[in-house]
Amino acid sequence: MKKSPQRWLRYTNMGTEFLASFGVFVALGWWAGKHFDMNPWATLVGAGLGFTGAMYNLIREGLKMSREVEAERRESDKPGR
Repeated sequence: MKKSPQRWLRYTNMGTEFLASFGVFVALGWWAGKHFDMNPWATLVGAGLGFTGAMYNLIREGLKMSREVEAERRESDKPGR
């Protein structure tokens, strides 16, 4: 199995993706609240949607990385290596 490049970069990327998706949805909610005179509710809905989506991606990527690490560990534990 091919080893992933540097694992810490992937962890950093996960945090950056979380912040970016959450921030975009909060900004869209804030904009909608200002534009349609629905503050603070639009901002809260945007924050909720952003947090939900960001957590979904964070968990999905974390599980994927966990499976990859486990596969690498099993590969290295094989006899003859």
